Amino acid sequence: MKNESGLDHRSGPMGELISALAAAEDSVSRLDERTRSSLGKGLNARLDLQEACAWSWNRGELVHLEDLVLHDELLDVRAPDQELTRSHAALRLWRRARLLNPEALLSPEGVFKLVYPRRGRTSRPPEEELGVGRNVWAGPRRRGSALRVPSADDGVIGVDALMGKAEAITTEDDEEALAQWFALGQEAPASWPPLLRAAVLLEMWATIDPLPRHGHVGAVLVNALVRRWGRLKHHELRIEIGRRRLSVYSRRPDGESGLMRVIWQLQAIAAAESFGLGEQDRISLARQVVALSLSGRRSSSRLGEVIELFTDHPVVTASMIAERLKVSQQGARGLIAQLGAGVSEISGRSRFRVWRL
Repeated sequence: MKNESGLDHRSGPMGELISALAAAEDSVSRLDERTRSSLGKGLNARLDLQEACAWSWNRGELVHLEDLVLHDELLDVRAPDQELTRSHAALRLWRRARLLNPEALLSPEGVFKLVYPRRGRTSRPPEEELGVGRNVWAGPRRRGSALRVPSADDGVIGVDALMGKAEAITTEDDEEALAQWFALGQEAPASWPPLLRAAVLLEMWATIDPLPRHGHVGAVLVNALVRRWGRLKHHELRIEIGRRRLSVYSRRPDGESGLMRVIWQLQAIAAAESFGLGEQDRISLARQVVALSLSGRRSSSRLGEVIELFTDHPVVTASMIAERLKVSQQGARGLIAQLGAGVSEISGRSRFRVWRL
């Protein structure tokens, strides 16, 4: 079926856009619904740590999940290197952003307060250029609705036009580049589906690169917007996980059109959500297995608390259990042993051992 512009919705760029958007919409909806369960808190905590490791990997740095968890719990077995420190800094920034009202993030000044919480900015452009003190996305909130397929003109020509404007920005001033990213973001039609707008914003962030030392802030702002539009309620988009998964079998289409790069961002969103769904399935099954160890136990048994700790953390040490349950290290190891085959030791060490579901 061709529209007035002669573009076929079933094939070509428009077909790829619709396919990628539909896959992203489906996976986001399913994971957001699943995180309403009792496993939601633990799943989000795990995905946060996975996202930080993926962010480092996408930068060409290797940070082991085990090391990040131990560093986050102040239980390092060795002095942290620069890569681990940077990964943990990104993790802390995401957590700090989550404590803020999303509205407070949606202005350049809000971004700088997030990135530089302990020092002010002394050199700033005029307020009318930055939109300081006001939400540059102010306006009525959008509620979630059924998938609205953009027209061919809006979907193909509109995306390429926005990406062309982003590519034309050449300023090296962080504050000016950030202001222009906000300004371009407002040009994305409100009639587009939220995830399409999110993908466009993510690709414009990668193109403009307004904060070279804090590139991970882009996903924070996009998540704040998607929540504001009512598309997400119980979890966040983990963009870095999706980008890492895509890069395993395909390269980022840097030399292609803006539309193809936006499609890649949609595919990254779908890949990340699929990973989250798989992780939720694995946690749910593993929890059912270890829960069998509670059968016939006294009501005073602490095993239930140990299972909850394993559910909420990707990896667990005896020190973590001892600290949370106020028991000895030996007692903590005894509790782990009672869980049997439901948990496995993954560190391969005789000391500072680490277990996971």
